[in-house]
Amino acid sequence: MNIIEEKLTNFMKKYQNQFKKTPDKINWTLVYDLIAFETEDDPFQIVSDLTGMVIDKVHPEDYMKDIPDFYASGLILKDDQIHLREGIKTIGAQALQSTDIKELIIPSTVISIGEACFDDCSDLEVVIFKEPCQLRKIPKEAFMNCVKLKSITLPLTISRIGKRAFAFSALETITLHKGLHISNYAFEETPLKEIIFKGRKEDFNLQVHLSAKALEGCPIHTITCDNGEIDL
Repeated sequence: MNIIEEKLTNFMKKYQNQFKKTPDKINWTLVYDLIAFETEDDPFQIVSDLTGMVIDKVHPEDYMKDIPDFYASGLILKDDQIHLREGIKTIGAQALQSTDIKELIIPSTVISIGEACFDDCSDLEVVIFKEPCQLRKIPKEAFMNCVKLKSITLPLTISRIGKRAFAFSALETITLHKGLHISNYAFEETPLKEIIFKGRKEDFNLQVHLSAKALEGCPIHTITCDNGEIDL
């Protein structure tokens, strides 16, 4: 028995009562936290090893209200392996970082997403926010390095876009709404071709706070408003 197998065996014995329950009764958040603490190894695959479940058939996230930090960070996943169901409240920092998901649907029940939660998802092409959205912030580095993400529609509930939230992504077009605060480097080095503001150009500076370096390294020179353009 190698060291990892020994750790898992000891873990299983210590918390065996947790794994005797049916999937809907297991406290998955606790299980993931315990695995990370006890073994310092990847919780996502270890749950499968410990319980005998097949990960692509039984999804722990189906039974969780909070997706932990580093939940599936760096894993190669099948498209259907991450189920972000209605009822999930939070998605932790770096929870899906560097995974190969192609489409992301964020449930309407989600109230916060962590920093760098979808950073470096190089196959991600589609992001959909289910309505009625409750999110208030796109945090720091949330979609950084998403090199296939060309467009995104932000819910009107979003009031802040964090530092480097979309930096080094493939974002070509973005629509801004009133009440937005856009941090420095939010769109750094993206190939932005079009920024649309749903309002009059006279109102842009009053209704949107665009930090001085928010568009650092972007090729765009104008913002398109309902009644004309603003030069940057």
